[in-house]
Amino acid sequence: MAPETTARRLGPGELALAGLGLATVALLVYLPHIQDGGFYSDDWADAAARFYPPGGPGLDNVLSYFSGLFPYRPALILYIPLKYYVFGADMALQLAWTVALGVIVATLLYGILRFFNVPWYHAWLIAALTLVYPWFDSTRFWEAASLSTFAIALALGGLWVALVGLVRRSWPLHACAAVLYLVSILAYEITLPMIAAAGLLYVFRFGWRNARGRWGVDLVVVCAAGLWNATHTNRAVSGISGNLDHLGDIVVASGTILGRTVYPLGPTGHTTTMLALLAAVFAVGTAVYFARSGQ
Repeated sequence: MAPETTARRLGPGELALAGLGLATVALLVYLPHIQDGGFYSDDWADAAARFYPPGGPGLDNVLSYFSGLFPYRPALILYIPLKYYVFGADMALQLAWTVALGVIVATLLYGILRFFNVPWYHAWLIAALTLVYPWFDSTRFWEAASLSTFAIALALGGLWVALVGLVRRSWPLHACAAVLYLVSILAYEITLPMIAAAGLLYVFRFGWRNARGRWGVDLVVVCAAGLWNATHTNRAVSGISGNLDHLGDIVVASGTILGRTVYPLGPTGHTTTMLALLAAVFAVGTAVYFARSGQ
């Protein structure tokens, strides 16, 4: 039997209430930008390609233009013009959709955390932090940067459906999750590592026997989408050494961001602050562990 999960008790009412609360936070924080913000370079380019594509008006010319831009991200070939067909060049609507994507991601994260028995108040605060964390600003303020949020929303939606499928022992639900995973990677390949590792969560919550087949399906999807991306990219390929160098840059920059989260002043990193924070977390964790062990 699959273990009891919070999902059996997490009704649509709780998820809707959590989403409403998150939407309220987003509205309070981002309403001034939705009302008074504007487009940036890529936004103008996408809007122009939708309304004035090379070759003249017409859906064929629109799709041809975006196909040339994103042959390695086929989901965006449809998503970007569709977004402009729905919202037009109205900046407020486009920015509102960008924020709405953030709310969707936060709500899905809340539901996933509740699957793993995280108390609702912790889950909600973690989800809310994803909306207001300062270094997420480009994906909230810049319409074109929300493409990554769109892919993350699809990936988290797939994870949610996969977890529900495990609870219900439903392969059709996992097939739906696999489709969401596939579209997510083909929209923005940044989600590929997360999707490849999703099986670890399956194993942790439901055991290896229940998880192995579904994780195998996920890995097939990851390989297929990754192969498409690699063979259709029109960007310069840096190779393994270049990717390792880029990984090093990401690690160093991530440390700086985390340091500034604790002490958000000054132009340099805060290694000492980070080490002190890690020491404090370790000390508190050790104290809590021994306190609980003595009960």
